[in-house]
Amino acid sequence: MADPQGEAHLRTNAGVILRLLGRYAPAVEELSRALELCRRTGNRHGQARALSNLGIIEERLGEFTSSAARHSEAIALYRDIDDPFGQAAALTNLGNLEESIGEHTEAARHLLAAHDIFATLGERSGQAIALCNLGQIYTALGEDTLAVTKLREALTLFREIEHRDGEATALSNLGTALCRQASFDESLWHLEQALEIFRSTSHRYGEASVLNALGETLRTMGRDGEAAQRHRLALAIAAETGDEDERGRAAAALESLG
Repeated sequence: MADPQGEAHLRTNAGVILRLLGRYAPAVEELSRALELCRRTGNRHGQARALSNLGIIEERLGEFTSSAARHSEAIALYRDIDDPFGQAAALTNLGNLEESIGEHTEAARHLLAAHDIFATLGERSGQAIALCNLGQIYTALGEDTLAVTKLREALTLFREIEHRDGEATALSNLGTALCRQASFDESLWHLEQALEIFRSTSHRYGEASVLNALGETLRTMGRDGEAAQRHRLALAIAAETGDEDERGRAAAALESLG
């Protein structure tokens, strides 16, 4: 193609579509070629976009060090070209990666930075996602009160923008945090609300996750029979969808329940 800028744009779009389809090898090929073209032409926005998508794929493939480097480079590029939305999105990606590998303190730092930028821009969707992820991190760190606060803020924002899957995710995470505070009835209520929304939107991955969370809360309450029932439902859905994380979570819970 005679137009390298146009070719880079097309290749990046193709890479994004392939990533969303889970076809990672051809996605990496397209995005790597796009990155090369953008570097050759000095297109820093194009570089940042390609790097962000490569970072997401590498996280999925377990290539965490490379993924972190991609996201960090994208953050720097977006900052250099004064693109605060891109910078906040890249900070969110880096924070999510760090959360997944247990680097909770760094993850919180980057997600707070993303939240502040989104808030300045009035971008409520990004703000809500950052708050929801922060809630999960604070739960993992044992800061349950702070986790509940962030998740309630996220829930309010998701409801304001009518983001149903986001609302369900916040409800589910809030249910887990409330269980840790021994607010069991409130925990169950939030989890049941999340389950209802995920079922209404046919979000099978979310449904399996909430069923496992319900099982864990019920077991904490000493209701082992009901807990096992929820985990069996989660196991069946995870087997259908190929969700190994929730399948393993359900199988481990059922084994421990005997």
